[in-house]
Amino acid sequence: MLLAAACELRYAAPDTTFYIPELEMGVPFSLGGVSLVVRYIGLTRAADMILNGTKMDAVTAVAAGLVTEVVEDGELAAHVDTIARRVAARPAALLLASLVSLGEAARDLVPADTVDLATMQFAADDPEAAAVAEAYARRFRH
Repeated sequence: MLLAAACELRYAAPDTTFYIPELEMGVPFSLGGVSLVVRYIGLTRAADMILNGTKMDAVTAVAAGLVTEVVEDGELAAHVDTIARRVAARPAALLLASLVSLGEAARDLVPADTVDLATMQFAADDPEAAAVAEAYARRFRH
């Protein structure tokens, strides 16, 4: 979810699911992630995904403003390649100026998180969070 939110253009296959599992992993969702997600899907939806672990399908992600477009599986790679070539063909100075302006506009929507490292340390020192993290990690050990 966070990787997608960090991109300016986002394309997804119809079966794509977006998910924020950090609380299930025993860590807070932070390090700038909250601001990015809130910018694109709003505070209420972000709270639902972060606090409840609600998953978002591709169609909902388009409606929420997270995804630019849903493209059929067999066409996704070619579609993204076409978009990348189109963007790369533009003059570099225009791209850079536009990306800077987009970044400034995004920062104006929701200020960046400023206390993330303290939040991460607070959670790391909590025995209950550590137990949740260990239980999550056990799911992947054999």
